[in-house]
Amino acid sequence: MRKPNTKGRTVRSTSNDTFSLGRIRGMTLGFHWSLLVFGIFAATNIAGGFLPQLVPGYGPTAYILAATAAVVGLFISIGLHELGHAFAAQRAGVEVDGITLWLLGGVARLKSEASSAGDAFRIAAAGPAVSLALAAGGALSAFVLSAAGTSSLLVALAGYLGVVNLGLAVFNLIPALPLDGGRILQSYLWHRDGDRLNATISAAKIGNGLGWLGVGLGIAQLLSGVGTGLWTILIGWFVLSGASRERRAAEREKRRKQKPTWTSFFDQFGGGPGGGMPQRHPWLGEPIPVKSWEEKS
Repeated sequence: MRKPNTKGRTVRSTSNDTFSLGRIRGMTLGFHWSLLVFGIFAATNIAGGFLPQLVPGYGPTAYILAATAAVVGLFISIGLHELGHAFAAQRAGVEVDGITLWLLGGVARLKSEASSAGDAFRIAAAGPAVSLALAAGGALSAFVLSAAGTSSLLVALAGYLGVVNLGLAVFNLIPALPLDGGRILQSYLWHRDGDRLNATISAAKIGNGLGWLGVGLGIAQLLSGVGTGLWTILIGWFVLSGASRERRAAEREKRRKQKPTWTSFFDQFGGGPGGGMPQRHPWLGEPIPVKSWEEKS
């Protein structure tokens, strides 16, 4: 997932909640404290339930070490997913401020929008492409380890990372902003209609709908006791809030571009070029640089 700066200004994280991991190709890498909370929760569930059921017969220490490796591998996978976005953006001439990993994944912070629909598509698709490649690598590793007679715990670890990366790619390809699939849809609409802002608004509307659907599904899960309702609500709310934020930003930019100029104001009321009103700013008295209708180019 990547986060464009629609105002074209540099976005720098000054929050004390984000910890720096260093820099790569001019980008800052960091993580939010919520990632640690998620990591502890995930490792506990993997070591205490998933692995003992999948590959029984190992001791608690082996499960804890394998679960820790699985969570670290997951975080690295998310980081590589975001680096895919970031490197594609840099190739397209878009500066990247940094990457932050947090509770629901990662965010690559871009300093500006892509200059074309094609660049927007390549930036959006790069992350899921990396995840799909990692998923294939995990599946291949599990097959090779199994064929070589390696520990079933290592086979399960490789398979787990393959499945997780496949899930990461599939989830991000859902056609709803702010997910990568929503940005791919936005780039297609932009290419088809030639209007980036309308494309953003349309993709954001779909994101709003799917976000509300996720929230509703989570509530239904809570009421029925089936599934992880709170997690589903959290993801739905994240999609909903992200889509709403991007829709508002696009609508503000669209209104700003549609504001009438002094020339169009004068033309509307009979002034301006060739009209009866003087072509001067009404308060400052400075001439407005407009070309007369009779003037030849």
